[in-house]
Amino acid sequence: MNHYKHNEDLVFTYPEEWTGRYNDGLIEFYNDQDGLGALQFSIFYPPPNEEVDLAAWLEEMLEINAKDYAVLADQRYARFQYDNKNESC
Repeated sequence: MNHYKHNEDLVFTYPEEWTGRYNDGLIEFYNDQDGLGALQFSIFYPPPNEEVDLAAWLEEMLEINAKDYAVLADQRYARFQYDNKNESC
């Protein structure tokens, strides 16, 4: 397994055969051969000294493109769970 670390906040392991890259706030990992196991993170940095409701921001972005999702949030992170069994992402 390989290890990925983005700043001090995001750390995880991923399979040796996966390709990873970071480009303009988007972190993505996937199997180059078949595309299976895709993992993607979008990094959002709020403007300095400005409070942002990450869950509300994520809800706004998702309601345009997705159905059947749930937004989960804590003090520092917002994420969503999405079931795409019946539709494409």
